[in-house]
Amino acid sequence: MTPATDRPAITAIVVDDHPDHCLLAQRLFSQQAPQLRVQIAHDGLEGLQLLAPNGSAGSASGSPGAPRVFVLLDLEMPRLNGFEFLERMRQQLHGANVPVFVLSACADDESIRRAYQLGAHGFIPKPLSHPASLRTLQRYFDLLSIPISLRAGAHTGTGTNL
Repeated sequence: MTPATDRPAITAIVVDDHPDHCLLAQRLFSQQAPQLRVQIAHDGLEGLQLLAPNGSAGSASGSPGAPRVFVLLDLEMPRLNGFEFLERMRQQLHGANVPVFVLSACADDESIRRAYQLGAHGFIPKPLSHPASLRTLQRYFDLLSIPISLRAGAHTGTGTNL
């Protein structure tokens, strides 16, 4: 097995319009997975720009094997919401190997069903800092062979939850 330093970096793109949620995700991943590169998009349009072939994460999105990029996607955002993001991403990237995990407070059955129909790989109810949500995200990482290890119960250093 190659050492971790020989592997290409893994990028997490957090697509969420709430700056506090983005900051908390950055803190959580910096504590839990310091090898992870975190990029922030404040709406679906910014997220698509990051994933475009000429975007900062685009070159890794089509790599064979284990994904080098994954997306944590909120559903409720201005300009381009999470459902619209999923539709456009699948059209524009033509099935690139980019797992998308919906991270949303909208955890009703219809939202979950629609997210999966549009190609989401997983659905995680907010807050991400909740131990059950971290365990769910870890299971998705394990299933997709994303070499990241999260610890349930991590503290983000703030009084709010993501």
